[in-house]
Amino acid sequence: VDCGNPCAKICLPATIQQIATSSEAKVLTLPSGLVDALFVLQNPNPDYAIKDLSYELKIYDASGAILKTIEGKSFIYGGEIKYVAEPAINLSGSVAVRAEYEIKNLVWIKAENFAKTNLAVQSQGATILGDNIQVIGRVLNQDTATFPGVKIIAVISDDAGNQMGVSETQIE
Repeated sequence: VDCGNPCAKICLPATIQQIATSSEAKVLTLPSGLVDALFVLQNPNPDYAIKDLSYELKIYDASGAILKTIEGKSFIYGGEIKYVAEPAINLSGSVAVRAEYEIKNLVWIKAENFAKTNLAVQSQGATILGDNIQVIGRVLNQDTATFPGVKIIAVISDDAGNQMGVSETQIE
C-alpha cells in the first residue's frame, strides 16, 4: 500500500485495535409502540480516530424475520466510547425482540487530525411529565470551530441503570 502524500490512506500500525462493540443492539419498546435501538462503540486507540463509518442495523421479530433495516453513518474520536441511537422506529405494530448491527467502511485518521470538539453540557436534567420524560440542558461550544449542526442523544435509564429509552435532537 502506498501511504505517501498522493495517497489519501494512512498507514495503520500493526498494533491498532479493532473497534470494540456491545454484543447486540438494545431494543427498547416504548408505551407508544415505537421502538428505540441503541448500541455502544469503543475506540481503544487514543492515537487514531474514525472520521467516517457506516452501520447497518437490523431489527428482528420472535421468528427471526427482519422487521426493519436501517443504514446510518457516524464517527468516533480516538479513545472514545460512543452511543449510537436510532430512536422512535415505527414497526407498524410488529413486535421487536432483538437487533443486530454491522459496522463497515471505516475511514481511519490520526487523532491529531480529527480532534474531539470542545462542547460542554451544562444544566442538564430530566422531569417526568405524565407519561413523558422531558430532558433539558444547554450545550456550550467552547471550541474555535463552528458546526452546522450538533446531534444530542439522551439515554434514559431507570434507578438501577437499565436503559429505558432514547431521545435525539438536532441543534442547528
